[in-house]
Amino acid sequence: MKNNYVNKMIFKNNAVFLIIILTVTLSVVCFLKPVYKNIYNYFCGPFEMKPENLLSISELKDEGGFIEKPLQNNYYINGNKFYYRITGYEPIKTRVRYTVNTYTDNSQTVVKNIYEYLLLKIEERYLLVRVPLNNSSATKFSGMILPLTPALKHEIKLHSEVLSNDEDLLPFIFDATGNFEKHVYYQLAITITLFAILIFFNYKIIIRIMNPKKHPLYKKLSIYGAPEEIAESITREVMDDYTYEDGKYLRTYNWNIKRSLFRPDITSNYRTNK
Repeated sequence: MKNNYVNKMIFKNNAVFLIIILTVTLSVVCFLKPVYKNIYNYFCGPFEMKPENLLSISELKDEGGFIEKPLQNNYYINGNKFYYRITGYEPIKTRVRYTVNTYTDNSQTVVKNIYEYLLLKIEERYLLVRVPLNNSSATKFSGMILPLTPALKHEIKLHSEVLSNDEDLLPFIFDATGNFEKHVYYQLAITITLFAILIFFNYKIIIRIMNPKKHPLYKKLSIYGAPEEIAESITREVMDDYTYEDGKYLRTYNWNIKRSLFRPDITSNYRTNK
């Protein structure tokens, strides 16, 4: 394509939108940075947690408000790994349950999720595991290691006969309710959707840069005749003495040219229709 006036307009418009799209892409990449770690754990995990490594973990800090949102911050992480598989034996029901998303509907209490706690034996100690109801026979669980609150620890000790002292219970809880997986499904869907949109727009603008004929401005010129000939005609008229500036517009003998980085436009004036 010749370097005519129309092509220069298209090049500037493409350059502006390419910069905008690349900026948005980088912003999305940075915004979704925490999600990448979750996706990595989901696809590469769960990672096997050996008993000796589990027993070496010290008490986790509870900063409050974490337990219903396990993907926030208060969980055990080693490097980039936090989604683990733990295997024990002799799971024991504690008769302690955990209820979330409870609300009142027409004076009736509606419970959306109920979990129960098990004591899973790890060598000579016990790990508190939170699981969905009716999952008390399993000995292998996948999930995240979360802080154990003093209130929950006290309640577990009241309802369990196997715990003779504080040292018998590991100082954290293993969440195997499937909350992590549910969160990742949503995050993965959002991530794929956003990147699909960004890839589409990047592809579209690159095609326009490689072939100016794909730009809407060239397509619009086709209603007046062959776009290449019209573009050459506009280039010649821009250099004529008749041409003058009118705000955002450049008026030539036959054309009204809107000079805009975002929405350039070219329309014929009444002479082209005579």
